[in-house]
Parts: sequence; structure tokens; C-alpha cells
Amino acid sequence: MTETIDTSQEIFESVDIHPVEYGGFWVRFGALFIDGIFLASIIILERYNNTSWKSFGMIFLIFLFGICYKLFMEYKFGATIGKMATNLKVVGYDLKKASLLKIVGRNIFFIAYRLILAIITICKYLDPKFQEIHKSIDYNKMQTANHYNARLMLIFLIICIVEGIMLSSDSKKRSLHDRIGGTVVIKKF
Repeated sequence: MTETIDTSQEIFESVDIHPVEYGGFWVRFGALFIDGIFLASIIILERYNNTSWKSFGMIFLIFLFGICYKLFMEYKFGATIGKMATNLKVVGYDLKKASLLKIVGRNIFFIAYRLILAIITICKYLDPKFQEIHKSIDYNKMQTANHYNARLMLIFLIICIVEGIMLSSDSKKRSLHDRIGGTVVIKKF
């Protein structure tokens, strides 16, 4: 008499099957907020550079760090510090690690924004009036008088609104930059 062994339950238990839960608006906003706190020292350094040092090299380093932080963290770990803290992960549509090209694609708005901001900052540094600024309040006045900054902020605001609408209305919680990069943000198990 042959004995049959039912291994289907054993196989089922060894396979990690979880329904995918996508990262929605508020948890992603929380991750962005945490990243903002983490990057606050860079923002303070940037402000200090703009009012005291006025170093072109520092502009370049701050720009490079800002870009590389997101790209490196999302490519290497699938998440920035904020996404890690909120248990989120960036993956491709196939739910596997996103390629570097996909990570660059999903961050294209951020890269463009930082690049334009760096160019505007360099143009400010070339303005002789800028060299006379040594107080934060005077720097703020110069910022608000700059029409390029206002236009850039308006474009950024419109993109943020479109991003929020798309993220809130999509079943997989994909925003515009997720669609461009071919990525989704999921909750890790």
C-alpha cells in the first residue's frame, strides 16, 4: 500500500503571499515631512551659504546632495529615510526593485526643480546687490522680489496639485511621477 503525503499546505505556508497595499496620500505626505526634517540641516546650510559664505562650490554640493539623496536611497534601498520610517517602498510595476532609470524617471520633476533653483541661485550670486546681503530678512526680500522664484513656485504648486489628484484618484495610488517612472509605492510587509 502506497502512502500519499499532502504537501500543498506546506507549500502554501512556505510561499509569502500578501495582498499588495499601496502607499496613499497621507502616509506618503508623512514620509515627505520626515525627509524634510532629516534634510533641515541642508536647508539651514543653504541659507547660511546664501547670507554669509556665498560659495559657488557650496551651491554645487548642496544641489548634488539634494539630488543624490533621493536617487541613491530609492535605488539602493527602495526608500528614503522618510519612506523607511513610514514602512513604504518604491518598486517597479512588477513589484520588484525599480531600475535606476525608473528611479530617475520618477524623480524627474524634483531633479528639474532643483536644477532650475540652482541656476536661479547662481544668477543671484552674480548680482552685485546680492553680495551686500548678510541678513536672512534681506535675503527673503530679495527672494520675494525675484519673479523667477514666483513663477517656479507657481509651476511647482500646479504640479503638486496634479500629483495629489492623481494619487488620490488612482486605485494603485500612483501619482504623475510614479507613472513617468513606471513605479508604485507599496507598504512593506
